[in-house]
Amino acid sequence: MGKASKSPARPGPRPSSPPLNLYGKALQAAELVRPHVLAAVHLLLVARAKVAPYASDDELAKLVCGVVVTFFGARYMATIAAFEAFRMVGWSASKRSALRLYDNYLKAVEASSKDDALDADADGVPDVSQMPLEQLLARKMPIVLKSIDPEGLSEALSGLYAGLAAVVATLRVRFAATLTLGATLGDVAADAVHEHARTLAARVLPAEHAKFVPLLVQYGTRAAGVSVAFVLQRFAAAAHSALRGSQLLTDGAIAIAVRTGHVSAAGAAEPQLRTALQLGLAALGVAWQWRNSFGVPFPLNVLLLPLSMFEAILIAAVGL
Repeated sequence: MGKASKSPARPGPRPSSPPLNLYGKALQAAELVRPHVLAAVHLLLVARAKVAPYASDDELAKLVCGVVVTFFGARYMATIAAFEAFRMVGWSASKRSALRLYDNYLKAVEASSKDDALDADADGVPDVSQMPLEQLLARKMPIVLKSIDPEGLSEALSGLYAGLAAVVATLRVRFAATLTLGATLGDVAADAVHEHARTLAARVLPAEHAKFVPLLVQYGTRAAGVSVAFVLQRFAAAAHSALRGSQLLTDGAIAIAVRTGHVSAAGAAEPQLRTALQLGLAALGVAWQWRNSFGVPFPLNVLLLPLSMFEAILIAAVGL
């Protein structure tokens, strides 16, 4: 008998490449999002260039923010409350901190751009274009760290942290106040319906079940009170946002009207005109929000999707 032929050895499993670290994943995500962000920025710049002869950046910002806050403020009440708290408590310090962080960012970008142009092997292709991702990260990280001022970065982050702490405190205090109001309303309602509930329970329930009626009344009325309190809070947010937004919208619209010659400077300075416009817009904003159940109808909800996502992230981050 001939020798049995040996089957060729199967190649073993290829060693898996080490998983990308967190920085690598972040860089990949940034590369995926970058073209869309650049396209959106390009569209904004084109639109801004077309309206530049008619309105300044500040006037446009007031106009756009005024429309959103006036007609959709109750939908984004956490964002508006956070912005108001940040503006009153931490805006000045955080602005300086953000500018310092941006300055560090520009230095890092400049140093990275110089490194991108290096061609040590003189093959006509930049070195960074021939590196795998992890080697590229290992090369870029020291360059970025060398360009950053540690003391300035620490001070900037401390300023931003102070502003964010004020935002978190404001939102949680408002949430706690709403819960307290709801519990108080529930206790008042419980006192009013307790005797009626006990009498009704004695008629329709067995004696061994009737003992749970006071407990059910207490927590049932508290739950109802909290629901009513949140509805009242939504109404208050709608009124506050409509008044605040109408002020921004009026200031921006009158400034643009004066710039384009539709309104004289003397007429724009009339306080009665501004007050009438603000109150009228505020009433229209509250009515619009009430009609749409404090939501954003289609297709405006698509345009405001980034703001809706920020609202959801803010609520989740604060823990409301």
